[in-house]
Amino acid sequence: MKKKILTVLTLTLLFLTFSACLESPTESEPTTVEVIRIIDGDTIEIEWPNGTQSTLRILGIDTPEVHTDVDTSEWEGIDNETWLRECGQKASNFTERYLLP
Repeated sequence: MKKKILTVLTLTLLFLTFSACLESPTESEPTTVEVIRIIDGDTIEIEWPNGTQSTLRILGIDTPEVHTDVDTSEWEGIDNETWLRECGQKASNFTERYLLP
C-alpha cells in the first residue's frame, strides 16, 4: 500500500513539474479570415488579413476524401467505395454551403 501511494505521489509531482514548464496559449483578439475554397468536407483553404493562405483541417470531423482514392480499410465496417465517395461529396457540399458566401 505504501509503495502504491509513493508511486502516485511521485507521478503527481512529476506531472506538476512538467506541466509548469508548458506555456499556456496566449489569448488574442478574434481574427476574421476569408474562406478561399473547400478542399473536402473536413479541409478548407483560408486567406489571412495579411494575404497569406493556409490549409485548415476542421478538428473533430473526419470525412471521406473526394480528390484521391478512398481506402475502405480506414472506415470500420464499410467496404463500399462508391458509397464512401458519395458520402465524401455530400460532406464537401455541406461544408461549402455553410462556409462559402
